[in-house]
Amino acid sequence: MRRLLQASILLASLAAAAVPAADDLHGKLGKGEVVVDVEPGGAVPLVTMQGVVDAPPEVVWDVVSHCGLYRGRLPRVAESEELPPDGDHVRCRTVVETPWPWKPLTSITRALHTVRPGVWKREWALESGDYITNEGSWTLTPFDAAATRTLVVYRLRAQVNMSVPLIMQEIAEKQALPETLAAVRRVVAGLAKPR
Repeated sequence: MRRLLQASILLASLAAAAVPAADDLHGKLGKGEVVVDVEPGGAVPLVTMQGVVDAPPEVVWDVVSHCGLYRGRLPRVAESEELPPDGDHVRCRTVVETPWPWKPLTSITRALHTVRPGVWKREWALESGDYITNEGSWTLTPFDAAATRTLVVYRLRAQVNMSVPLIMQEIAEKQALPETLAAVRRVVAGLAKPR
């Protein structure tokens, strides 16, 4: 009986410890922090970024869903062009600048846009280009009850088709993702200004 009681206390304390972690994440995001996690698994790790943008999801969606406008909006995007669609898929060609001595990376991706009450999602996969793998998503949901702020979750699993150690690519992505969210925040803030 004593062991059962000890096990119950241990389980209760573990459950209680898990709740503040979620509250801590919500609190960090609410204060404007950007949280980046790397999940190892398979040949290529999944990098996830979470952050909040001070605008409704519809406004943020207008920025992340138009890949033809990424140049000038998102960091290191040297060229961006929306190609003719393929059925329900949006096709995009982008060229991303890389540090010396590597060449810019070109990709053509196929994306599916899903908009339903409370969720705006853009999921893409590689069609062709300078990558072995390039897949990911933007997912937008309201961060607050009034839907005046947006939780942005960006996921990326990418591996370039050149001799760059995967760990270096992972570090570069982890550093670049907060810059990407900062750029989205700047664009959204500019859209909100009266003309």
